[in-house]
Amino acid sequence: MSTFLNSLNYFRGIAIVLIVAGHCYAIAGWDIDSFGERACANLITGSTALFVFISGFLFHHLFATDFDLRRFLGKKFKDVLLPYLILSTPYIFYVVYSRGSGYHHGYVDQDWQAVIFYLATGRVIFAYWYIPFIILTFLLSPLHLRFIRCRRQLPIILLFLAVSALLHRPLDDVNTLQSVLYFTPAYLLGIWCSINRARVYRLFAGREFLLLLGAVALACLQAALHTSYGNFHKAPFAWGGIDIILFQKILLCLFFLVFLKRFEGRTIKPLGFLAKASFPIFFIHPFIIDLILTRQASQQPWPKFNFPLTVLAVTLGSILLAVAIRRLVPRYSRRIIGA
Repeated sequence: MSTFLNSLNYFRGIAIVLIVAGHCYAIAGWDIDSFGERACANLITGSTALFVFISGFLFHHLFATDFDLRRFLGKKFKDVLLPYLILSTPYIFYVVYSRGSGYHHGYVDQDWQAVIFYLATGRVIFAYWYIPFIILTFLLSPLHLRFIRCRRQLPIILLFLAVSALLHRPLDDVNTLQSVLYFTPAYLLGIWCSINRARVYRLFAGREFLLLLGAVALACLQAALHTSYGNFHKAPFAWGGIDIILFQKILLCLFFLVFLKRFEGRTIKPLGFLAKASFPIFFIHPFIIDLILTRQASQQPWPKFNFPLTVLAVTLGSILLAVAIRRLVPRYSRRIIGA
């Protein structure tokens, strides 16, 4: 019996486009100030939670049976950690020793400390904070296996969800432990949905658009309550209210899981291609955006396009660069860009 799920693969393709989109506001020159714009941005921003959910789902679906921790971590280190180190290390030295500006100011004082800070947090460039976080999540796999064997899974998820709603994401996304705790309910929910896949499909089949409606309603509620948009960030023990966007992303995860089930037996080549290229797109797109931002700030700036065209350009640019790398070094491309 095949373990491959078309629907989850398509979900991953959608998730990577939303992640890229959430990083394109500045280069598109989108000034998000109206209620409708904030609500829309709330739906797009924070889509990393979708990736985390998918990762949890796949952990159970692909690895939990006859789990081998050494083999599992070896694969993740090779496919995720190694490309991170290869791509981020030269950029870290550039930021610390050449550019002289970055997120490390205010956290560490010495250059050698900044190098360690960036390697440990991934915050040398946006999006890369995800790698130390997900590697630490993978290291906690023995606890996730205990969760799989636990009888009271939903109460555990709800407890973590309540904690995360009060905790929020870390300031500047530099506290990896806080990120692990914050995203744990999304990861555990992915595991639970894999275990109870048939049950989830039966429960929401024909009602999945109610999940989408709920997500839109929460995005609008956040836009009504807050003049800012997007993710909630704060120090771990400070009070910052309820993290509304977390609940919205949970509903979106369930919506996409159930909605895309109807396409399980169909071939959708663009989504399949995006899913296959999701890791290269993730690793490359921050550098594409950083290049565009640098050029836009220069004396001869590149023009700004509307938001959809910007997302398309960044995604295609990342794919083209990934294809070039695979053709230039086919034997080593997985070590460099994860595929």
